[in-house]
Formats: sequence, C-alpha cells, structure tokens
Amino acid sequence: MGFEILTIASLALKAFQTISQNSALDDQSQLAADQSDAEVVELQRQRDERNVQAQEQKADRVREADKQFASMITSLADNGGAGTQNQSRFAGEIGGLEGIDLARTESNRRRDVESIKSRQTASQSRALDTIAANKGKKKANSLNFLGSAASAGVSIAGHSQRIEATKQGTR
Repeated sequence: MGFEILTIASLALKAFQTISQNSALDDQSQLAADQSDAEVVELQRQRDERNVQAQEQKADRVREADKQFASMITSLADNGGAGTQNQSRFAGEIGGLEGIDLARTESNRRRDVESIKSRQTASQSRALDTIAANKGKKKANSLNFLGSAASAGVSIAGHSQRIEATKQGTR
C-alpha cells in the first residue's frame, strides 16, 4: 500500500508541475500579445504623426513658393518688368522646385509609413510565434503528464500483481 501512495503522490506532484508550467506559458503568451498590442498602438501613433508632419511640410513649401512667386512679381514690377519670357522662366523654376519638394516630402512620408507598417507586422508576427510555440509546449506538457500517469498505473498494477503472486506463493 505504501508504494501505491508514493506513486500517486508523485503523480499529484507531476500534475501540479504541469499545471504550473502551463499557467506560466499562458502568462507568457498573454504578455507577448499585450506587448505586441502596445507596440502596434504606438507605431500607429507614429504613423499618424508622420502623416501630419508631411502635410505640414507640404503646406509650408506651398506657402514658401507663394511668397517667392509674389516676391518675383514685385521685383519684376519694380524693375519695369523683365518681359513675359523671364516671368515665365522664374515662375516655372519656382513651380518646378515646389513640385520636386512636394514629391520628395510625399516619397519620404510613404517610405516612413511603410517602415512603420513593417515593424507593426513584425511585432504581431513575434507575438503569434510565441503564442504558437507556447501552445505546442503546453500540449507536450500535457502529453508528458498523461504518459507519467499511464506509467504510474502500470507500475501500481505490476506491484499489485507481484504482491498477489507473493501471497499465493506463500500459501
């Protein structure tokens, strides 16, 4: 009877260890998910901020081009005009530079936003990988416990048979 009690106590300890390990894995999975959610929220904030910055830069550049254009008109008017050819050339240069600056600002914004999106995806992927790995570990822990339980059952049965055989042999 002592062997059975020790075997059952050992099995109970193994059950407690399995539950504890699985609980720790659940906690780790939840932490990974929470951390990923926080990273995604922060990265979304950065994306939104970058979009606002780009809009402000574009607006600033348009205002600057308008000032340059007004200044050019004033300068040409003060000098008696320099002809429509020069006016057209100056206006074209100002407009061309404005277009280049706006395109560069938009290109930089898109590149930054794509980089942030990639970081969001990577964060979510890491969390999902952690959760999947922990799910596999939990399954392995449970199967290991079931194997231990089956082994304990076989040990108890074998021990009981040996005791019974010993009793019959002494009769």
